[in-house]
Amino acid sequence: MPRQGPSGRQLAARRRVVSVTAMASDSYDLVVCGLGSAGMVAAQLAHRLGLRVAGVEAGRIGGDCLWSGCVPSKALVASARVAHVMREAGRWGIEPAPPRVDLARVWRRIHEVQEELAASDDSPQRLRSLGIEVVEGRASLGAVGEVRAGDRVLRTRFALVCTGSSPSTPDLPGVEDVDFLTTRSLWAREAPPASLTILGGGPASVELAQSLRRLGVETTLLVEEGRLLMDEEPVHADELAGILRAEGVRLACEVHPLAARREGSATVLETAAADGTEASWRADALLAASGRAPNVAALGLEAHGIRWGPNGIVADGSGRTAAPWVYAVGDVTGRHLSAHAAAAEAARAVRTMLFPGVARGPAVVPRCTFTDPELAAVGLSEDEAREAHGSGVVCVWERSLEKVDRARIDGRTAGSMRIVTARGRVAGASVLAPCAGELIGELTHAVEQRWKLARLAAAVHVYPSLATTIQELAADAAIAASRPVRGVARFTRKKS
Repeated sequence: MPRQGPSGRQLAARRRVVSVTAMASDSYDLVVCGLGSAGMVAAQLAHRLGLRVAGVEAGRIGGDCLWSGCVPSKALVASARVAHVMREAGRWGIEPAPPRVDLARVWRRIHEVQEELAASDDSPQRLRSLGIEVVEGRASLGAVGEVRAGDRVLRTRFALVCTGSSPSTPDLPGVEDVDFLTTRSLWAREAPPASLTILGGGPASVELAQSLRRLGVETTLLVEEGRLLMDEEPVHADELAGILRAEGVRLACEVHPLAARREGSATVLETAAADGTEASWRADALLAASGRAPNVAALGLEAHGIRWGPNGIVADGSGRTAAPWVYAVGDVTGRHLSAHAAAAEAARAVRTMLFPGVARGPAVVPRCTFTDPELAAVGLSEDEAREAHGSGVVCVWERSLEKVDRARIDGRTAGSMRIVTARGRVAGASVLAPCAGELIGELTHAVEQRWKLARLAAAVHVYPSLATTIQELAADAAIAASRPVRGVARFTRKKS
């Protein structure tokens, strides 16, 4: 069969790319401001499309994800899980062995993982070897089509601002007098403190609280809201709170911090509960893991009519700002605050710059809190679905891990899976389970494609695996709705 030539649309796109690369040698097609998760993806994608690219970075390449976010926190989770399994080994018929935790050694391993990634995937030398110019300095917007970096002026057709965000310091009297940490300064230490009070009920706070407690750090988690993880399904957030308490985390919700003070070598935090009851919490250090501020200082946004507020730069779903030549994505826009969301936004922005109208609608972005078990979710929660579609067309389907063979085999039955449908189609899902971050991918696709549950039930899943939970739940739901699923009577009939 003869090979078909490129379409007219493809030829036009190619001509557009060629035209922008034929610029003067001191000019660029794209200047990326900030080489974190979003900036790295944008620079490499644009380079692969044949563009001349420069990346400007004031700090270390890799951004918060590598140096104070995803990478160090998940390396900590891995060490903490080993310590926990050693203590609980009796559940699997193995003599328990109380772990002898060397916190300094744990921290050294975390730093080694960071340096390994920095020397390979996130190396400036690697970017330069690809043909991407790496410019050290703080980026700011100059005249139209110009980005300043130190003494250099980079002329460009497009600029992509992805400077990220930074941890906020709470407005708390006395905080400057105590050992105060953020999710950034914690990882710069040689070891964590022996005891720690954590302010915040979001994913970072919860992950740190569980992991540090498993490694022997006396941990207190104080939450101003009524429960942990306010963005997650209440039933899953509450179950996870119970798990943390059972593991020894001191957890208190609806407490408001009043002041901090030092008593000898200890840090004391004064709080007030919702009923007015005051309390004092003592630890070696205080860590604030709630609230982030966009890195917009000195960018020169105002001169180009680009609006920004406490949550970040105002940009549309494709990253377009009020200035046609300036795009903004990632944490600096204050939308999802995750590395994978920033990367997806960056790719979409680059496509929109070069091929306007090609990018699809806003991506469906999953999220995951990497506790043990993990809590992952995508799409609408039950309450959000009822508000958006009306209660009469919304159904919630749930399956406990206690009914899942693989969970029982592994002895890890805490958690469940919940799928929300609206008018018979998958609108959202929440999973509290080991490896929930891996399971949520299939459910993300189901939400994005608006699948019916019957389609999930008909897909063959490996047995025994936690992924069969998706198939079994979907099959049960289809049967309950009196809609038989072809090829699936229940799941698979087990041999006696």
